[in-house]
Amino acid sequence: MRAFDLRAGGAFHTVMRGPDGGISDNAGSFLEVVPQARIVFTSLLTAGWRPATPWLAFTAVISMADEGDGTRYVATVMHPDKATRDRHERWGSSRAGTSASTNSRRLPCSCADH
Repeated sequence: MRAFDLRAGGAFHTVMRGPDGGISDNAGSFLEVVPQARIVFTSLLTAGWRPATPWLAFTAVISMADEGDGTRYVATVMHPDKATRDRHERWGSSRAGTSASTNSRRLPCSCADH
C-alpha cells in the first residue's frame, strides 16, 4: 500500500503480486466514501480527480451493511469491456472477493462498531 487517503478525491495506490509472479501497480482515486456503508473507487482517476490511463481500467463499489452479528460485504467491479474484465479475473479479483467474504464470516463485527 503506497497511498490510502480515504475521502472523495483522495488517492489509493496498491502494488500486488499476481499468481504468475507479475507485479500489478495500481494507482487510483476514491470517488465516494460513506462511513460504514459504501466506498467507490476507480483506476481511471488519480488523487485530486486527475485523469489516468491505467493498465487495468475499472470502477469498484463496496457496500457494507449490518447483518446478524456480522457485516454483509458486497463488491461490484465494473470494467469498460470484456477483455479488461477477463484480465482482472486472471489476476485473481474473483478469488480475492471470495477470500474477503470467507474471512469476514470468521470475524463478526458490526458496521456501527467501526
